[in-house]
Amino acid sequence: MLNILFLSQFLWAQPSLPSLEGHWIQPCQTQATREEAFHGQDVTLSENYFYKPDCSQPLMTIGNLGTFTIDGQNMDFTYQKVTITLKDDLMIQDFNSRTVCGFYDWKLNEERNVTGLRCAIITGGKALQMATPGNKRFGIYKIEGDLLYFGRLEPDHDALSPEKRPITFDPRYYIKQ
Repeated sequence: MLNILFLSQFLWAQPSLPSLEGHWIQPCQTQATREEAFHGQDVTLSENYFYKPDCSQPLMTIGNLGTFTIDGQNMDFTYQKVTITLKDDLMIQDFNSRTVCGFYDWKLNEERNVTGLRCAIITGGKALQMATPGNKRFGIYKIEGDLLYFGRLEPDHDALSPEKRPITFDPRYYIKQ
C-alpha cells in the first residue's frame, strides 16, 4: 500500500512545461526590437522600429493581435487585428504625403487599425497586404530557461500553411521579463 501511495505522489509531481505566459522581449537587432505578450490563449506581437542602430529614436510600432494554439512544439497563430503607431514627425509627414494604407491623417502615437488593408510602409516599396481576421501562421517554438525561440522563416518554410511550417529555430531569442 505504501508503494502505491509513493508512486501516485511521484506521478502527480511531474515537472510542468515552461509557460509562455507573460512578457518576452527580443534585444535590439538591426534597428528593431520585438515584444511578445502572452495571456491565456491571447498574444500580442509588437515590432518596434527605430531610426538609430542602437534602437533609440523610435519611428513606428506594428502590432499583431491574435490567439494561439499549441500542439507539442507547434504553435499556430490566428490574426485578429493589425495596427501601426507612428512615433516620429518625419514618419507622419511621409505616411500622410503617400496616403499609406489609405490614410492621409496619421498622427503622433495614434494607433491605426490596418487589418486587411494594402500598405506601402517603405517609401518606394510595394504595397503589402496586411493580415485579415482569421489569417493563420503556422510556427514552432521552444523555451530554454528564460529564452524563447521561434521557427526561422525561409522560402520553403514561410509559415503560411501547416506544410510550410518552419523546421529550424531562428537564433534571435526573446528574454522573459
